[in-house]
Amino acid sequence: MRFQQPRLWLSLAALWVLIVNSALFVLYWWPSPKRLRGDEQTYVNAAQDLVEGGALVVDSMWPPGQAWIVAAVDGSLPLVQFIQFIFLLGVAWLASRLCRQWCQDSLAATIVAIVLLAYPPFAAYAQYLWPEMAHLFFLLLSWLLLVRDGEDHAPLSMLGTFCAGLSLGAALLIKSVGLLFLPLLLFLLPRGQLLKSASVFVLGVMLVLVPISAIKYEETGHWSLHTSGPFNLWVGLNDVSRQGHVRPIAGRESAKFYRSADSMQQRNVIYLNKSIELIDQAGPVSTLMEQLIKQPFRLFDYESFFSTERGYALAQSPWARGLVHYSSAFYVVLMLGAWYGMLSWPRRRRGWWVPFAFVAYVCGLLLLLHAKARFRIVFVPCLAMFFAWSLSRWLQVGIRQSWYDLGRVRQITFLAGAPIVLIFTLGAAWLDRHYPIS
Repeated sequence: MRFQQPRLWLSLAALWVLIVNSALFVLYWWPSPKRLRGDEQTYVNAAQDLVEGGALVVDSMWPPGQAWIVAAVDGSLPLVQFIQFIFLLGVAWLASRLCRQWCQDSLAATIVAIVLLAYPPFAAYAQYLWPEMAHLFFLLLSWLLLVRDGEDHAPLSMLGTFCAGLSLGAALLIKSVGLLFLPLLLFLLPRGQLLKSASVFVLGVMLVLVPISAIKYEETGHWSLHTSGPFNLWVGLNDVSRQGHVRPIAGRESAKFYRSADSMQQRNVIYLNKSIELIDQAGPVSTLMEQLIKQPFRLFDYESFFSTERGYALAQSPWARGLVHYSSAFYVVLMLGAWYGMLSWPRRRRGWWVPFAFVAYVCGLLLLLHAKARFRIVFVPCLAMFFAWSLSRWLQVGIRQSWYDLGRVRQITFLAGAPIVLIFTLGAAWLDRHYPIS
């Protein structure tokens, strides 16, 4: 029997979302505000400099978008959090629409929104000063415009494609992790007008990025939006733990990086050469194997930035620890459900492969670069879609029928992969204790 969406369950889910986000808000502000950490303070400093008439695009390792958002409200943290909470709601809505588009399932679409709003390590980024929420909003908007455009909305094809380019450009202006993913998005464009559509799409991206790059060239002498690649490569090769919060080296290495030369270009050349030399010494194959036994654990470890955050005044209070335990259990279930959903995901609708490709892209990128649990936030909406499809199928046709529908090959694949998922999720601390990297 098909599962219905009774108002009672939707009301309870909405209430739970309200409770979780209220708890996160109280935890952040009471009895004193959370201390800013790392890049958060960097964004605040850049915003203050901008408000006081400083450079529009600073010579740093980060794109300028997040600093602009902070500067737009004169550095007011409550206003930044309000804006980012709107972005969070937008991300939940966009992920829901994408899931509905790919799965043709309203229940799965509803579950996606609930998951993203009720998972504390994700929802907390509406309060942190990191750029994930704004970046994800524009990234998912570009996907939705590309997926929907050209099917039932052909008259708006070029306009939708152009707006998708503008949205992707805005996403990259805030966080550039998706830059190399851009070519894959061209496969979403209508085949009959591929050259024209690709030109319009790229034009939209360039209209956002080129002016900012030109400003940066005038102020710093080079065109790129940010230049953190060589530094992150060096740190990724030298991380010494399978958990991102254990024996971190990024802060120490960052200080060395900035002391290494006067300009960002010189520093990047130095650190790129150091990284290449390190790979040559160990050998490419040996380096890859060392990264494989380290990076996936750092990326998928159940310990998140939220659960290890010590800047909260009440971090050790019983109710805060309870919220952390809830988050950890939520994450393990999410990962297993997402793995099941990846195997049963419908492959009929246009662009169904995008969430698979994006997760694989980020994982591949972070196989060599510096990785930690915070960096998976950008593909949590993809995991939520896979999980939502699993749960929707279980509720609508039953677990037994859903399992039968997988077929023998995918059943075996799930059973073989589930322990690996659990090892990556839960095994980092045990492996570091018994089989340390260094």
